[in-house]
Amino acid sequence: MVAADIALNQLGDFLRGIPIGQNGQSAVLENDGKLVAGSFRNDPFTVDSSGNHRLDIADAGNPPLAKAWEHLGKLTNASHKTERQG
Repeated sequence: MVAADIALNQLGDFLRGIPIGQNGQSAVLENDGKLVAGSFRNDPFTVDSSGNHRLDIADAGNPPLAKAWEHLGKLTNASHKTERQG
């Protein structure tokens, strides 16, 4: 999983380097709302004793982006959800 972590961090570095206005942000998400990489966060995952776990966009500490994702789901009628799965 180390190689994947490095690649995801590099993707985040790339996103942070894209000029998107004064307050713009970017993110790459899976269809289920899991964060792949974002311009606003260094690690798109948490680590615990059972390994690495990708963050849901609702848990990534970016309320505006989570709201945009929720709105996109309503517009596309897709299964874009920002609910935590327990």
